[in-house]
Amino acid sequence: MLALDVTDQTSVDTAVGTALSEAGGLDVVINNAGVAALGVTEAFTPEQFEHIFAVNVNGVVRVNRAVLPAMRRQRSGLLVHVSSGAGRVTIPAMAAYCASKYALEAIADAYRYELLPFGIDSILVEPGVYRTGIHDRLTKPADAARLRDYGGGADFAERVNGVFQAIVGAPDAPGSAEVVDALVRLIDMDPGRRPFRTVVSAPIQQLLDSYNASAAALRPMVAQIFNVPELGGSAIV
Repeated sequence: MLALDVTDQTSVDTAVGTALSEAGGLDVVINNAGVAALGVTEAFTPEQFEHIFAVNVNGVVRVNRAVLPAMRRQRSGLLVHVSSGAGRVTIPAMAAYCASKYALEAIADAYRYELLPFGIDSILVEPGVYRTGIHDRLTKPADAARLRDYGGGADFAERVNGVFQAIVGAPDAPGSAEVVDALVRLIDMDPGRRPFRTVVSAPIQQLLDSYNASAAALRPMVAQIFNVPELGGSAIV
């Protein structure tokens, strides 16, 4: 086990370099580091947005850049990007988190196109609401004055938070085992046959499956329109 801080270039380079030296290569990279925020959007400062993107977006770019040269040389590999249902639909009071996951979805999609000739799969896993430590460390808005301006109208944020707390606090609330099982299934699949998006948890599947299927069908069309049909691949849902 190696320490790795996705916001620190030296940390990433050291960890990846050590892994490559000791293992001789990298087959799978799971980008799972993430932070979340909940509250009135206007009351979050630009610096708070920057911190969330530093972990959820720039951290992924940093890690992928560190591992991809080796994967391209071996002409194989799997990049897994742990997104969220909130990367496909916007939840009130979660603008910063949703925006970071929307960005992650776009980055993973671009990798999906561009790494196809190297035999490297780029995929997304979109979990639902699970009991993990992220709910105990939610970033709250820092601008108290802006928050006061909303008065009682800011209670929508607490109602949204209440839904999350009720789900993760339920006695039968699932832990992250379902997500782990999905990751194992995807890793075990043949290269080139993995779906681009995998939704985990039945309620979120009902919400997103048709949306994701439509997006998958569009990908070859986008590649054709922009004169890179060879990067379109197949529309695996």
